[in-house]
Amino acid sequence: MSEKEEIWKPISKYPGYECSNLGQVRSFKRSNEAKVLAQHPICGSGGYMGIRLYAANGIRKMCYAHILVLETFHGPRPKFQARHKDGNHLNNRDDNLVWGTSAENILDRERHRKHQNTSKVLGLEKAREIREQYHKQTQEQLAKAYGVTARTIRAIFSQKVYKEAA
Repeated sequence: MSEKEEIWKPISKYPGYECSNLGQVRSFKRSNEAKVLAQHPICGSGGYMGIRLYAANGIRKMCYAHILVLETFHGPRPKFQARHKDGNHLNNRDDNLVWGTSAENILDRERHRKHQNTSKVLGLEKAREIREQYHKQTQEQLAKAYGVTARTIRAIFSQKVYKEAA
């Protein structure tokens, strides 16, 4: 299996910077030689990596690495969220990133969490059970009973996910 070739493209919102399809960011701001920039976890972001870049107006901004890759290789941000297909926030390769809905992101999180715990994804029958029990138990109780988050319970009840279980 061959390694994927690294392709660099300019970051439109940040002149003097380029982003690679392998999730790296480099700068030409201080010299004609490219310097790959170190990425750091952004405090309070849940483990997402970030880089400080200077915008065209000279203001320095902390940018999420995965957003830079998505915007550079998949186009401007639509009204969607960024999704890591493999659930690994450190894997910012363009082939691991897609724009998606909030509901898709919730399902991804649960699927990856389940995969790590070797449990199964909920499925339609359990989603129906959750809807039936929603007003009889708290969201936290249901989340604990089904091994998911309270956010997932809310998404099931509001039919953001498992719509066909209604």
